[in-house]
Amino acid sequence: MTFTKLYLFPSAFSLSEQLEILKKLSEDSLKVVFGSADLSIINGDLTENIITPLAIEQVRQLQLSVLQAPLQHTRRILFIPQIEQASLPAQNALLKLLEEPPEHIQFLLSTTQLSSVLETIQSRSEIIHIAHEKSETQDFTLPEHLQELLVTFPASHLPLAEVFQLSEKYKDRGEAMKLLQAVIVFLHGKLCLHPTPKLLEFLKSALVAIQHLEKNVNTRLVTEEYFFQFVAEKKKE
Repeated sequence: MTFTKLYLFPSAFSLSEQLEILKKLSEDSLKVVFGSADLSIINGDLTENIITPLAIEQVRQLQLSVLQAPLQHTRRILFIPQIEQASLPAQNALLKLLEEPPEHIQFLLSTTQLSSVLETIQSRSEIIHIAHEKSETQDFTLPEHLQELLVTFPASHLPLAEVFQLSEKYKDRGEAMKLLQAVIVFLHGKLCLHPTPKLLEFLKSALVAIQHLEKNVNTRLVTEEYFFQFVAEKKKE
């Protein structure tokens, strides 16, 4: 059975940029499909380099399209960019196709907002996180105590004072971005091995924090908001 690949981008990338990245990350047997007649972009126009929200009519057309055999290669790629922009009826209709696609079909989806993608689509997909340029994070390692926190919370937690220390240490937007990207990469690795709802929620909130930083929300507030969730709740008297 071929799983759908859901690529999670940290910010908006153009259609052509997404295709270039997906081709680099694909296995050799799929690389040759890019740029051929066996690549179909369902809700985008590569000539205009634009992406439009997936409509339910397009999903209905896909129900027939998936039956078509490849023209040049052994497999076809059906790419649906920015799946989070699709309506709930369109996502629900798409799920039926993702559950049992023909063997010659490889679905590729992309999103910048995992929380807006149906959990049933997420569970049927291999989620692949796309980080910013490697140069931004390759020299940054997530501190070990934060790694342990992400895995063991609530058994371990952050003192409130340390949340403010983190927001002070990473008050520079670029440094805060590196920290949160390292969190995302770490969580994605853990999710691939042992997926849990808790880790998925931490990942979703880190992605939201990244988006806030990119929209120039106050850096300290973004960092504090993310790590506040790891502060132990006071027990009621």
